[in-house]
Amino acid sequence: MLITYGGKSIQVPIRDLCPGCAANRLDLSRPAFAQFANPDAVPRLTAVSWQFTSV
Repeated sequence: MLITYGGKSIQVPIRDLCPGCAANRLDLSRPAFAQFANPDAVPRLTAVSWQFTSV
């Protein structure tokens, strides 16, 4: 999956489902989230886009 936020993009694997997440939300690992913002300072990112990619 290619995730873009704030002009930066990262590619991450999909590891599992997030049963508690809404259909339009992603639950990133802490290291993936940290590529965009400090997870200790920012609890949630908005205006994130994503698309499925092939390996």
